Amino acid sequence: MGNVVESADLSRLRINRDAGAASPHRRRRAFLLILGLAAVVVAGTAALVLGGRRGIAVEVARAELRGGSDASSTRGLTANGYVVARTKASVSSKVPGRLAYLGVEEGDRVQAGAVIARLEAAEYEAAVRQAQAEVLAAEAARYEAEAGVAQAQRDLERAQTLAADSLIPPQTLEDAQTVLAVAEARLRAAAARV
Repeated sequence: MGNVVESADLSRLRINRDAGAASPHRRRRAFLLILGLAAVVVAGTAALVLGGRRGIAVEVARAELRGGSDASSTRGLTANGYVVARTKASVSSKVPGRLAYLGVEEGDRVQAGAVIARLEAAEYEAAVRQAQAEVLAAEAARYEAEAGVAQAQRDLERAQTLAADSLIPPQTLEDAQTVLAVAEARLRAAAARV
């Protein structure tokens, strides 16, 4: 039937700790050693692959115009390729308008603060003159309103004197007070327009 182990046999079983069996500590050291060797191999391979790649060598030369006596040599240099600017500056105006003067061409050197273009100013000068005329008209309206207030005050004083002597009805006095209030409101509006 099956193998039956007797109790006497079990007493003889022992764990031999001194024998050559690999302990967990030794297995861990072996694993770390293998892992370290693998890392060294991967790093060495990567250094060989990446270190061996070099960029394509490009020879750079300065273009020079060499003389000749024919007419084509005075036109300039003809070459294939492209030119890239070292610096780029965008120029724009704060207000829209037509150019009356343009003093530079593409590629010209300019100094800071130099006038490189001028806009047509006729429309803007006309707008300034119109604004100045509107200011003058507003000031004239203010002076007129000041005169209206002065006249309304004199009329009110006269009406108060006549009303004190009962020579005019109370409604006439109220009308004079209203005229003065309206004149003062017109003066404030005229001053705000200025």
